[in-house]
This record gives sequence, structure tokens and C-alpha cells, in this order.
Amino acid sequence: MSHRLKLISLNVRGLRNRNKRRAIFSYLKVQKAIIFCLQETYSSPEDEKVWSAEWGGNTLFSHGSSHSRGVCILLNPSNVTFRLQSVKQDLDGRFLIAKATMHDKSFFIVNIYAPTDYRDQDNFIRTLSEQLMSNTNTSNVIIAGDWNTTLNPIDKRGGQPWKATNYRNSLVNLMDELNLLDIDRQIHPTTKSFSYESKPLNLKSRIDFFMISRSISSCVKNVEIRASIAPDHKSVFLNIEVKNEFMRGPGLWKFNNTLLEDENYKDLIEFYYPQILTKYPEVVDKQLLWELIKMELRAKTIKYSKQKRSSLRNKEEALQNELRELDHKICNSDTFDQEILEKYEAAKQELKHIHEIRGREAMFRSKMKWFDLGEKPTKFFFNLEKRNYEKKLIREVELENGEIISDPVQVNKEIRNFYQNMYTSKINGNNSTSAYEHNQKIDGFTEGLNIPQLNVEEQESLEKDLILEELKDALASFAYKKSPGEDGFTKEFYQTFFDLIGKDLLNSYNDSFHKGSLSITQKRGSITLIPKGDVNLTPYLLT
Repeated sequence: MSHRLKLISLNVRGLRNRNKRRAIFSYLKVQKAIIFCLQETYSSPEDEKVWSAEWGGNTLFSHGSSHSRGVCILLNPSNVTFRLQSVKQDLDGRFLIAKATMHDKSFFIVNIYAPTDYRDQDNFIRTLSEQLMSNTNTSNVIIAGDWNTTLNPIDKRGGQPWKATNYRNSLVNLMDELNLLDIDRQIHPTTKSFSYESKPLNLKSRIDFFMISRSISSCVKNVEIRASIAPDHKSVFLNIEVKNEFMRGPGLWKFNNTLLEDENYKDLIEFYYPQILTKYPEVVDKQLLWELIKMELRAKTIKYSKQKRSSLRNKEEALQNELRELDHKICNSDTFDQEILEKYEAAKQELKHIHEIRGREAMFRSKMKWFDLGEKPTKFFFNLEKRNYEKKLIREVELENGEIISDPVQVNKEIRNFYQNMYTSKINGNNSTSAYEHNQKIDGFTEGLNIPQLNVEEQESLEKDLILEELKDALASFAYKKSPGEDGFTKEFYQTFFDLIGKDLLNSYNDSFHKGSLSITQKRGSITLIPKGDVNLTPYLLT
């Protein structure tokens, strides 16, 4: 079974504006590609930490200036199949070369932004040719970017009449020497489709395109130019079929705190909660009732979230279709219809608004703030590990004998055995001598310690039932935006609906106190393994 490697190339014409950058990042993530090649980022070394944190995945940069050039390669934050091996970059923000592996297949991903000044173009082609020859095998090369030239007359409309420039001819020669193809034109030899538009010059052209090695052209399933939310460039999509990815489990459900800003959702819970209570009148066990309440709330929340996502996807799809239809009319019309142009811009702005909203929502889902000054690297990767479920997938483990296993069933078994052995008491409960010696050690450790004793009033206070105020105070003491326990509901959810659910939660805890045991889900925890400095993966229990 095969899997597709999806790449996107887009000239963003500057990412220094924070709102624009977030909107662009949101737009890209929705496309569900693995690799994103951006041109004209206007980045500097000082931006790397902040932009990487905002993106949430691996980022590679070749910096230009604060108002020109700059390219970057972004890896999908959820990616687990793509392995970066090495990077080569220039010092002028013109190109970036990454050698990477997906499963057992190696690729060379190249992202370029060609100069517009003819005096710089010859040197650019010469440098690019040298770098490709010395840093790639020239057989599995994928080059994305803005070439700032068209290869054929069909690739341009408006402006000065098309002619084959020296730079264009040098580029064609490079393609011949390295056996590269303009894959869009290879698949669509007669299709008129433009990636760039200059309204002041009344010009449309296809200057953004993928070049790939001829040897992998048969793996390409499709290449397409689509409308984007960038100022004057469209996105170019490339899909390549490769080996199937590693299978994984379903993970755990977690409440999305952005729903707490949705008045419709809050009204739904307020309306639905009394119905839950009337649904189980025969249940007298307070622990069981609370578990049933959470089950109903979780089911209702999941259903609402799916409907909301579906509605947003339908709206986005409708806008994308509208943009494609309008773009087709514009590209194939000899005259400029002002009404069509206005509709195109309106649809584009509406699509941009959707992704601006998603950009804000991503702030909450990522469980980290968008810092202008960034965060310390250790904290960033800690947050990244918690945030990205895909990054938690352990694809292989090395056994004590040096054997490396990758079978998912065996991997899970070995991880379980490892931590079970680590946390199993070495004291044999069936061995009275061993247990006696263990107790003697404990007595020796505590002997002589002045351990405070509770007075009668303090003992009676601790043995009383909990009250709502104590529950509310305990809830207020929890840190914000932390991972929830097994039930998936966050501190923010409990606080928002405390007046509604507090009494039943309190009854459950007091019932547990009298029984001397918590409910099943209250006793469970989710163990996650998180990198901690130079030591092995450290287990954390989320309850």
C-alpha cells in the first residue's frame, strides 16, 4: 500500500507582519501537506526562534533581509514519516537544499527564489548548478520556488511580449544537463494557468513551478496551481506517491478550550445538562452518575465539534471552488471584467478570514503562547512534544542485546515490559524475610524524625465531607493550559461550567471519600514519555 508525499510552494511576499504570518501558517496547515517551501519570507536570524515556535514543527531557513529575499522549508508539525538528514543553504536567501528520507526513499528538497535583476541571474544559475551537482545525487531532486521567469509563451499573458531571455535559456540548459522536468507543463502541456498576477502591469504569468528529476516523474500523481491568501502569488501543489506510513493508535480525546469562546457551545451545554440528569433517575451511585455525566458531555462535545468543523470545511471548499471558477474565467478572458475581479477578491478575503480565525485557534490548541521574543529551546521542545501527537509515536526501540525492532505490536510490548520492570517493587511480598528486612530499613530511616501530629480538631476537619468552596479553591490552584487527565476535560472546562456541574462533581468526590476509593476513571492516568535533557524519555502521569 502506498502513501503520498504532498508538497506546497508559495511566494508569501513577507512574513514579518505577525497577523499575516499566523494567517499564512493556518492556511498551510489546513492543506495537510508534509513539506512547505516558502519564498520571499523577509526573515532574519533573529526571527528563527519565534517563527519556529509559531509554526510548531521543524523549520529550515536561508535568510535575506527584512524587506527582500529569504526562503524557508517548513515540515508539517504532525509529520513522523519525513526524516531530515542534512541541509545546505546560501548566505543570500536565494536557495535551501535539504536531504531527507521518507521510509526507505531519499529525496533532495530544494527551495529557491530567483533574482529579478538580470545582472544577478547568470550567477544564480551558475551557483545553483554547482550546488545541485555537489550536494545531491541529481536523480531524486524536487525543486520548488519562484523562478521569476516563464519557460514558454503559454505561461504569460499581458505585459511585454514574451521572449526567450538569456536567463530563461540558461535555466533550460540546466534542466537538460541535470535531467529535470517542469512537471506541471509535462502533465498539462496546453493548460493556461498562472501563479502570479501584477495588477499595475496588467500581467499574469506562471513563474512558480516545481522542477523534478525525470526518474521520479512517474511517481507524481498530480500537480496543481490553486488560489492562496498570499498577496499576489498562488500556491503550487505537488503530490508524489511513496511507501505507506507507519500505523499508529487512535490516541486520547482532549477538550478543545477554544469551544469555551463559542457562545453556541456554552448554550448547548447549559441546555443539555439538565436533560442528562433526568436521563438517569435510577442511578443512586454518585460515582457512577458522574461518570455517566462526563460520558454524555464528551459525546455531545465531540458531535458539536464535528458539525462545526464540517460546516467550516464546507464553507472553505465552496470558496476554493468559487476562486477556481473565477480564476478560470479571468485566465481565459481577453478582457478584464471588473465584477469578476471584485468577486474574486471578496472570496479571497473571506477565505483569508477563515484562516485568520484558525490561526488564533491554533494558539490555544498548541498550548503555548505566540511570543515575540520566543521561548527557551528546552521549553519549546517540551511544549512541542506535548502538543504534537504524531511526535509521540515511537517507531522503533533498541533492545538490550542491540537488536532494533519496528513491529508496532513488539514495540508496544517492549515499552510496557521496560517500564513495568522499572516500577515493579523489588521486594517479594511472598518472602517474609525480604519484607521484614525492607520494613526494618524503613523504620531505621524514620527513627528519630520529629513528625508533626494532627490535633483532634484538625483530624475532625479532615474527616468532614468536602464543600463546594474547597473544590472551587482547589480548581483555581491548578495551572492553566495543562494537559487533562483520562477524561479529557480541562481545568478551563471545569471552571467555566462549575456552577452547573460543581454539585455533581462534589457528590462524586464525597462518595469516593466514604467508600475509600475513587471511581475507575479517577484512578486512571495517561502516561506520556517526554524528553528531559540528556536522559532517557521520562514518563509523566496525567490524571
